[in-house]
Amino acid sequence: MSGKNSNQPAPSAVTNFLQIALWTVTIYLGYQLLTGGFNKDNDNKKSDDVYQSLKTSAIKTEDDNVQLNLDNYISLLNKEEQGNVITTEKKQQRLMDGIVTAAYAKYQVALKQKDVNKMQEAHQILFNYEYEYAKNPCWKHPNKIEDEKGFVIATYSAYDLYHTITDQLAAWNKEDLVWGFIPGWQLIDFLVSITGKVSWFSYALAGLFLAICVRAAIWPISQRQLMFGRQMSQLSPLLAELKEKYEGQELQLKTMQLYKDYGINPASGCLIGLAQLPLFFAIYQCMLRYKIEFMNGTFLWVNPEFADTINSYFPSFTSGIVASNLGSKDYLLILIHGALTTMAMLLSPVQDPNNASQQRMIGVMSGVMMTFMMMMWPIPSAFVLYWIFTSVLSTAQTLRAHRLPAPPLIKKGADGKDVLLTDIQKSSMFKNTGAPKKNKPKKKK
Repeated sequence: MSGKNSNQPAPSAVTNFLQIALWTVTIYLGYQLLTGGFNKDNDNKKSDDVYQSLKTSAIKTEDDNVQLNLDNYISLLNKEEQGNVITTEKKQQRLMDGIVTAAYAKYQVALKQKDVNKMQEAHQILFNYEYEYAKNPCWKHPNKIEDEKGFVIATYSAYDLYHTITDQLAAWNKEDLVWGFIPGWQLIDFLVSITGKVSWFSYALAGLFLAICVRAAIWPISQRQLMFGRQMSQLSPLLAELKEKYEGQELQLKTMQLYKDYGINPASGCLIGLAQLPLFFAIYQCMLRYKIEFMNGTFLWVNPEFADTINSYFPSFTSGIVASNLGSKDYLLILIHGALTTMAMLLSPVQDPNNASQQRMIGVMSGVMMTFMMMMWPIPSAFVLYWIFTSVLSTAQTLRAHRLPAPPLIKKGADGKDVLLTDIQKSSMFKNTGAPKKNKPKKKK
């Protein structure tokens, strides 16, 4: 069975193409799911019919149906405008009717259930259109909200409802505890207050301070994960030799025995990484609680004057490429974060040289995929900025860790003495195959 895998080729161009194609399809499917691109039921419907369904689901406070009907309604309005079925002005007014109806329904559910997450959903519905329509007369045009019998129960313009929900959400965010015990709003407010809550740098510096605190807290566990990677890289020559000699179940058994001999648990690296996820989500929730206040903050190009200038060149980009404040989404910051993430992947030393090109490609595609998902998700610029700072600090720690001496690997020899391996690839104990001389199998006569 030896020699069957001795000359395994590196991933070919065809393999790389197929992997990239798979990632592309995944991105496309994710986009279609997020935008409702697969909903063919809209082909034979009119916006008026869907609006009635939206009103019904809003009256019954059916959250899932409210959002679904709103998405379908907006899609049909855009389609009818493009087909000259309705004018742009008519489409804008009907749009205001829809988003006010949906936002008011979620607002009432949030008040009834005292649910801050529902209030955030209500706020996000209007927030998505505030930038595009804030200067349009339809934004302040009153919209009647009716009950199931057709009686008017409230009258709100998008402007009035937006500020009503914003004020309520801001008040709740101060009181709401992340996961029931973390004072998220107070934590971020403390970091902003350190430098006096100055709009053009205090809110941005809060992200840097938070990144430093978080990296300091997880430094030991991150260092352990990096050093685990160094140990795994030392085993790569031995693993490569096992692949040359064995295959199938026998290869798996030999590989697990090798890990056992050197006291390595291959799953521990993943477990260390997974242990950091709760902290990541907690920080995101803390910054989300402070989203309203982040609208007072700016950073370099993220300011109202520059945003208006740049976005005026891209009128079809309704949400704006450049954010006017740190509470809104800024696409340039997301692209910078994606570039830094990809660069960090490329700078990280490869554990297994035999799979270097494949690992690099996966790292690049992961960076692209993450950037795409961040563009589709309503992420405040302040959080992206915090993530950029975190990425820089993480990359610095990674480069530092790979300049340190590798932790030794110790194997109990057959004579009862320890065999110490500190750097297999550079050690004189190995020949071209990378296997220890004392353990290398003798050639058959």
